[in-house]
Amino acid sequence: MYTLAELAMLRAVDHNAVLPGIDTKTGNQVPASSLTQLSQISQLKTSDYWYDPAANMVRVV
Repeated sequence: MYTLAELAMLRAVDHNAVLPGIDTKTGNQVPASSLTQLSQISQLKTSDYWYDPAANMVRVV
């Protein structure tokens, strides 16, 4: 985490720099209604990512 002094130095070097989380919103800005439902995610363990209903987790390989 940056201190206020470090952020001030960054601003002094480049006034137009975009500092993520300070000049922009953080987190996923997509509405929750547009996200894929768990029931639509594959449960095949050979997929790149799959839903594990026993653990209630999406696993990513």
